[in-house]
Amino acid sequence: MSWSETVQRFRALAEACRNGDALDEPWAEFRDHVVADKSEPAHLRTVLSELRACERDVPREAVIVLDHGTGTGINLFYLAALGYRELWGANVVDKAQSFNRVFREVLDYAEDRIFVYDGTSLPLADASVDLIVSQTVVEHLSDDHLGAYYSEEGRVLRGGGRAVHQVPHRLMPYDSHTCTWFIHYAPSAIQAPLYKAFANRPEQVGSILFLRWPWVHRRLAQRHIGPTVDRTQERLRSAIDIEDFDGPRGLRRFLDAFFNAPGIGALFRWLAGPLMMLESSSTKQI
Repeated sequence: MSWSETVQRFRALAEACRNGDALDEPWAEFRDHVVADKSEPAHLRTVLSELRACERDVPREAVIVLDHGTGTGINLFYLAALGYRELWGANVVDKAQSFNRVFREVLDYAEDRIFVYDGTSLPLADASVDLIVSQTVVEHLSDDHLGAYYSEEGRVLRGGGRAVHQVPHRLMPYDSHTCTWFIHYAPSAIQAPLYKAFANRPEQVGSILFLRWPWVHRRLAQRHIGPTVDRTQERLRSAIDIEDFDGPRGLRRFLDAFFNAPGIGALFRWLAGPLMMLESSSTKQI
């Protein structure tokens, strides 16, 4: 099964939430699909690996997870379907608060688990979270909020807790937000007319899209959280469902063949890794 099939079932659940419809049936269909699908979604493999590590210390239902920039909340509900209970989702805009109906009405939570905050101070206690998930979020943060985003993660993580980040950045030749090649490589002074001429939704640039160099992320994660390991090459080595890929699929098939070629695949992954979306795992110092 593919992630796109999971998304289809989640959309039915989301529509029921928004329309005020009964939730038991769409939730059961979503949950049963997730449980039956033994293939791990490519974008969650590192997250699931870190969760298994957490489960060596505490039971699954006690692992505390924050999806920092949860968007629609689909990752939270995927984890809920797998039996994780201590789940929190943070957004700076109201994208998914109506989905709290699932937490309250179906999963029997006493409080909302998806919340909107000011982007500066998370409403969570110090050292209260085991794992933070941040997937394609930080490229949407302005410089005014970037430092606080990382420092708050460091504050709420317990000692030994982990933060997994996936970060699009300026070394990637293709930007899937604007569907353009190489424009973000250009000096800032000439980017605007190029985006206006060639980009899909050029208005995003400088308003909700701020691509930075990958070392900016690594430096902030290291400073505010702790030792940070690049997991990008592990992701490149893993098989993906090409139907779930939002970039040029033909090129990705071609690259995957090189990344997994016997003998020389490791060299290709090493060469291409800096040009692919960064994935990292940071550990909070005890």
